[in-house]
Amino acid sequence: MKKALLMAILILVPLHLFAGFENEGKNGLSFLKIGINARAAGMGEAYTAVAADASATYWNPAGLVSAPFSNVLFHHNEWIEGIRGEFAALSFVRKKSAWGLHVRSFNIGDIPVRIIPSENPLEKTSAHYLSAGLSYARRLGSTLDVGATVKYLFEKIYVESATGFALDVGIMYRSPFPNLRFGFVLQNLGKMNALFTEKSNLPQISRLGVLYDIPLNFRNIAARAAVDLVKP
Repeated sequence: MKKALLMAILILVPLHLFAGFENEGKNGLSFLKIGINARAAGMGEAYTAVAADASATYWNPAGLVSAPFSNVLFHHNEWIEGIRGEFAALSFVRKKSAWGLHVRSFNIGDIPVRIIPSENPLEKTSAHYLSAGLSYARRLGSTLDVGATVKYLFEKIYVESATGFALDVGIMYRSPFPNLRFGFVLQNLGKMNALFTEKSNLPQISRLGVLYDIPLNFRNIAARAAVDLVKP
């Protein structure tokens, strides 16, 4: 009975939690694909070449070294159907290098458990997801920054849990053309242990971003244009 319950939950929780993603059923820990930072959301998540604060621990670790000073970021996300996400990050910026730390969690509770269609569930359970990472960025000359994030991953569904590790690697390139910058990042290179009997493939993502700061020279008003190409 317990085994049947667990199998049902392992199938239904990802569908309930991330039904909108293309690769549903192929990859686990889909919360890693959900962007952070209200500013990034307002820019349509075209942030790969923009991130230059503690949010770079998620978007592109190479951007950490572009921050003018060390900073702290907190982000709360009330997602769909009572799903909640939390993100906290801090960065330590030096002259030609930077370090960053982040912790991220996603939680969903009150998941009804059923073996067959019924009016009342047998019980209710929950799912918990966690990512914690250490980032480092380095400036290489006047045009190129590089960075990487090593992440510890954890997921728990019902009574089963799994852990894993992942790596993000990124670059920032400042073009000789004024106000033009490029960013590129590979996210979630790694693997998870088996959850019950199934191993989850991490949602590997490639992002290429372009940022152009538009020189308006009008009453201290600034404008910028950014675009990202994303391959999930």
